[in-house]
Amino acid sequence: GSIIRTAEHFLTHDVFVQGLRKHLNNKAYNSATADDLFAALQEAADDAEVDLNVTRIMESWTRQAGYPLITANRTSNGSIHITQERFLLSGESEADPKTTWWVPITYTRKNSIDFTTTKPNVWLENEPQVDIATKLADDEWFILTIQETAFYRVLYDEQNYKLLIDYLNSENHNKIHLLNKAQLLDDSLNLARAGLIKYATALDLTTYLARETDYIPWVSYFSGLTFLNSRLAGTEDYDNFKSYVLNLTDALYNTVQFTAPANDEHTRKLLRTITLTWACNFDKQKCLDSASEFFTQWKDGNNSVNSIPPDLRSVVYCSALSNGGEEQWNFLWDQYKKSDVATDQVLILAALGCTKNATLLNRYLQNSITPDSGIRTQDSQSVFSAVYSRAEGVDVAFKFLTDKIEDIKNYYTAMNAIRNIISGIASRRTTEKQREEVKAQNSLLFNIQMKS
Repeated sequence: GSIIRTAEHFLTHDVFVQGLRKHLNNKAYNSATADDLFAALQEAADDAEVDLNVTRIMESWTRQAGYPLITANRTSNGSIHITQERFLLSGESEADPKTTWWVPITYTRKNSIDFTTTKPNVWLENEPQVDIATKLADDEWFILTIQETAFYRVLYDEQNYKLLIDYLNSENHNKIHLLNKAQLLDDSLNLARAGLIKYATALDLTTYLARETDYIPWVSYFSGLTFLNSRLAGTEDYDNFKSYVLNLTDALYNTVQFTAPANDEHTRKLLRTITLTWACNFDKQKCLDSASEFFTQWKDGNNSVNSIPPDLRSVVYCSALSNGGEEQWNFLWDQYKKSDVATDQVLILAALGCTKNATLLNRYLQNSITPDSGIRTQDSQSVFSAVYSRAEGVDVAFKFLTDKIEDIKNYYTAMNAIRNIISGIASRRTTEKQREEVKAQNSLLFNIQMKS
């Protein structure tokens, strides 16, 4: 889908639509291939006198693995020097110089802001580098891929990051398109994860979010934050990390709140859910109190009718169990067994792992490998994931795994299921002590033989 969107923009919308019509007419009652689509788009491009080889461009994206990392550096004369290589999250450089793409380059700059023109200014024509003669001023930022219309990550020079950070934290931040704000956040957090920029730079880019109210940049931010959260959970830096997130999201929390107006837009509901999820997970007291109130009203009222708004159920369930006790856990477990609605069952299975009570977590894990407990075999892995995804459950899940490995082997008939559980738990054990404990159990965990 991302590559097709790229084609729409480098061909222009009208030419792209004309090409789709030709393709649909040509193949209305026949099977079709990617080559057929490219041929129809080429025909439309030729009709409009667009001088591009559509197949050559598209095949550079569809017939090789991965996608590009575009490195953009300003030069001493104000030009932008652009290079490409395959992006690897490991941070390792792609050694094969033949791994290149036909990359459409669009850009805008501080002194001539234009986030509407998405037709390429220049092409990186299956070559490793190109220069754009822009004559940038020393204090002028630039942004590549307007409205994120091409599928690549962008690595800027340090000066450009500093200029963008300053501009985002000014009253002018809304002059940058929402999609490009989201791109800057997503790229920077993933580039930091890959070791290509400092985390300090990526987190400095996030500081402007204190004044952001739109869903698109926020969901990009929270998505990028998930990796950091999993790596810092259980470490001595985790409290500082939680404080940073809560401080940054405080104004947003006060804006969205728990109570939604009847005519709330869909994206607003999504923003509310994701904001409350992080706030309650990080023990924001106002969030915990509101979630507890919703849950208690349901539990103590006519619980045959769930009064919790559907878009808030995941955060309310999890928060109530995280800060409640056995009474709340047993109530939700009963609701799971009574429910015949698949979406509710999924939400409840995830929430039952939110309790901080080790006894309840062990009971839950045992239920997941006990026939006729009410948990289907295909949902058992979801139980393990619900437990080890929480900082309080990582050690519980690991101990259960090592203590009950024979029972787990006997319960599952597929080796992949056990491998998924082991790798999931191991990836969450991030402290030195936890990693050493995994190493000590290597022979037990990674040399499993299934019974025939």
